[in-house]
Amino acid sequence: MSTVSNYLPVFSDYTIQLKVMKGGSQKWQSPLITADGTDTTWESAVSGSKSGSSDRWMGIAGTGYDVDTGMIEILKEDDFYDGSGCYTFQVIVVNQYFTGDSSTQVSSSAWELDFSNTEGEMTACS
Repeated sequence: MSTVSNYLPVFSDYTIQLKVMKGGSQKWQSPLITADGTDTTWESAVSGSKSGSSDRWMGIAGTGYDVDTGMIEILKEDDFYDGSGCYTFQVIVVNQYFTGDSSTQVSSSAWELDFSNTEGEMTACS
């Protein structure tokens, strides 16, 4: 039995930005991704001008390349990690409805990170 998965792309004008916080300090932020309909553009510090479509999975700018593929951008540990603690990863979406009319949504997850402890599990911050 096969399952068909239907989805509808979002045709809208909006921006997306990712931020990594530790306490009240911002440790990293991505370049602003701008969407016009389903066409997206951003400027990667690693690979320059990029474009994609929001009607499918798209890459996001990072600070280096994945060692295994050499093609996928990743956020390297040295570019955000400042010792063990609670790190909040935020996705900020600003929808533009009409000129001067917009709304902002922030989605976040917070994790206790300790890269010196390779035996431990990553847990959510309390």
